[in-house]
Amino acid sequence: MNSAKMKLFMAIPLTSKDFSLRYSGSISTMDVTVLNSFIEAGEYQRIKSGILQSAKFNIIVNSGHASGTLIAEYKDLTLSKLNQDTGSEKGFLDRVSSFLSKIFVIRGTNMPDENGSMKIGETTYTRNPNDYFFQFVWFALRNGVADIVGFPPI
Repeated sequence: MNSAKMKLFMAIPLTSKDFSLRYSGSISTMDVTVLNSFIEAGEYQRIKSGILQSAKFNIIVNSGHASGTLIAEYKDLTLSKLNQDTGSEKGFLDRVSSFLSKIFVIRGTNMPDENGSMKIGETTYTRNPNDYFFQFVWFALRNGVADIVGFPPI
C-alpha cells in the first residue's frame, strides 16, 4: 500500500513435523486509514482516523499455537462498526454500536505515559486446520491488536 515500511523476519524449520515457526518485525509511522481496504471486508469495521507511530511484534508458534507480544504506539484512533450485510455504518444500530465502542471499549491512544508505560498486546491464537498460512500469521497478530485496541479477539 506504499504507506509504511515493514520489516519482517520469519524462521520456519524445514524439517518440522508440526506447525511451528517464529516471526517478528516492525512497522514505521503510517496513517492507519489505508488499512480499510482489508479491515472493512474482514473485520466489519472502518477506521475513521488514527496514526501509528511504530509497532513491534514477536510471535512464537509451537504445534499450531501462537503466543507473543505486540507493542504499538498510536494516537487518535477512531473506528465505526459496519453492518455485515450492507457494509454501511449509517444504520441506527450501527451508529449506537460505534458510539458505545468509543465510550467503553476502544483505546483511542496507546502512547507511553510519563513513566514510559503503555499497554502491551498479548497474542494467543490456535490454528484452525482451515487457516491458510498467511491467514494464520495475520490472525495471531490480530489478537495482539485486539488486546491493545479493545475489540474482541478471533
